[in-house]
Amino acid sequence: PKYDTWLRRAGILGPYARGDIVVLRQPANAPSVQEGARRVLLVKRVIAVPGDRLRIEAGEVYVNGHRLDQGFITLSGEIRPDRHDFPVITVAGGRVTGMVVRFGATPTGTPLPDLPWMGRYPAPVPVADPRLQFHYGSTIDALAPLPTGAPERTPFVHELVVPPGHYFVMGDNRDSSQLGSEDSRAFGPVRAITIAGKATAVIWPPRRDGGWNWRVLEPPVSFLEASGDVRN
Repeated sequence: PKYDTWLRRAGILGPYARGDIVVLRQPANAPSVQEGARRVLLVKRVIAVPGDRLRIEAGEVYVNGHRLDQGFITLSGEIRPDRHDFPVITVAGGRVTGMVVRFGATPTGTPLPDLPWMGRYPAPVPVADPRLQFHYGSTIDALAPLPTGAPERTPFVHELVVPPGHYFVMGDNRDSSQLGSEDSRAFGPVRAITIAGKATAVIWPPRRDGGWNWRVLEPPVSFLEASGDVRN
């Protein structure tokens, strides 16, 4: 509904909440855009809001230190989230020197980022690498302060802090074997201004798998908030 966007931009409605499904303009640094695709509207779920700390370990998503129960996407058995780690970084002398991500290439030569799987870390890509800056510059800028005693030159899973006016979004299809989602894991936190509005209901197709398909979209129980934290 368009009124949702108008009311939010007018300050009448508050910010989006964790678990909301939103429609947003595809970021310019999305991998598919680099292939010449028109910037389309994406449908994604808000995973973390401004100020939240986020990390992904073996495909499990942690927000503010709490693991999200992903049963709302796994219980059907159709989706098995890739066991990715994110963000995996290296440090030296108290500063970030690299990020662990593979860059493959499409048939036309466009760099295509691929996150490392649990503990399987290739050589880190230097921070100054143009490919890393293009896809993950905003992610690197949003990294949480380095922990005391961070291992030198040894990759480890860190956290990012969602910047003001941004959201970390992910699709519910997190299984690359099922043509998984292109989301903030590939293009970083998105600016609030790029969100066109909140998706509130499914109305089409009216029937699916022999039953009615109309339904209201509510955040899963996993995203219920308690004292500002996400709890299972």
